[in-house]
Amino acid sequence: MPEKWTFVLVSEEQETLWPQVLRRALSPLGEMRILSEDKAVQAAATSPVPLVILDAAVVRDVAGLTSRLKRERPDLHVVVATASPTWRRARQALQAGASDYIRKSLDEEELRAQIEAVLHLPPPRAPNEKEGIRDEPSDPFRGQ
Repeated sequence: MPEKWTFVLVSEEQETLWPQVLRRALSPLGEMRILSEDKAVQAAATSPVPLVILDAAVVRDVAGLTSRLKRERPDLHVVVATASPTWRRARQALQAGASDYIRKSLDEEELRAQIEAVLHLPPPRAPNEKEGIRDEPSDPFRGQ
């Protein structure tokens, strides 16, 4: 892992509490830039950003943006952060290729640990590269 990373937070809220907490949490790992959706896609495509964090309160179509980011950079880690997690939205984000779906904690150590855990994951596969996973249920009686 390089000494310092550049992280991207997709949000429009620079001065609210959570982006400030996240910036402090990530400061030992590198710097955080807050970008719009389009600028984040551009940054992911043209720079060595290892991870993009989507603020689910700001991004209207989390699964759609995750898919766009993954089309540009299949090896990119995408983390969705939300204050009010729902199973449906989490499933959609993960199916679109997100590496993790986290709660917007105000605990800097918890946030840093969650992001570090994602950085240690192997590079993610594109959503259509499901090695060993079948979309259809297997039939244990097939061929008997």
